Amino acid sequence: MARSTPVKKALRSLTWLVILMAVLAGLNTAATLLAASSKDDTGKWYNGASWTPELALDLQGGTQLTLAAQNTEGNSVTAEQLRQAVDIIRQRVNATGVSETEINTQGANNIVVSIPGKPDQQTIQRIEAAAKLTFRPVLYTEAATNTAVGGDSSSSASPTPYSPPASLAATPSTKPTNASDLAWVTPKLQALFTNYNCKAPDNVTSAPDDEPLVTCDADGAGKYILGPVEVSGANISNATSGLATSSQGTTTGEWAVNLTFDGTGTKDFRTVTNRLV
Repeated sequence: MARSTPVKKALRSLTWLVILMAVLAGLNTAATLLAASSKDDTGKWYNGASWTPELALDLQGGTQLTLAAQNTEGNSVTAEQLRQAVDIIRQRVNATGVSETEINTQGANNIVVSIPGKPDQQTIQRIEAAAKLTFRPVLYTEAATNTAVGGDSSSSASPTPYSPPASLAATPSTKPTNASDLAWVTPKLQALFTNYNCKAPDNVTSAPDDEPLVTCDADGAGKYILGPVEVSGANISNATSGLATSSQGTTTGEWAVNLTFDGTGTKDFRTVTNRLV
């Protein structure tokens, strides 16, 4: 049997390479045409398909934000505090779905956020907002289904935020006696909670301190109706972490955060815990 010559081997390899490139080109064409002929969850034709790949930050250009960290107590910002701030900002950016974002520290107290393209004002405000710790009572909770009542629950549909009808009552029918009073749960708030989708990218609920709100836990497994703020984080004079101990003084093996309140915080926290007990 005659052996293949080097020329035949080269031609055979080249032929398979051409076939492979043709298959890849066909798959790319099919995917682009399919995306171009699809509708989004609002019923509009999707026109985001493109033959060219999306450029990364270094080629596309974008927006750069320089944030200066400040210690509210007047002390210098530590490296650990700066790292925690970077982690918080990264979580905020990831929640918006913006990819290729770069977050780095600069100097002793600056954080530089580089975002591809031109982000909307809501994204910028979310990044620049100062973190605020507050304590709210839980009025109601249940496991999150991540689908809205009457909405599209198919895996291919992108979740969208829910807005309650304006016709629903938003004011309590009776005046709540405290932040734990279930009178805060109005028909509008109940509708928002029932249809609230923790996986919707824009579902970042906020409310004034004197109003209730709907929100989810960090992993989106549970959602809550929270009452108005009862204790402010500004009234915490010190916080430490360590292993929790039982009433007998033995270690439970679980980590705990120990809070020390100032005079106002101690009074507010005592009022809340006495009522809940």
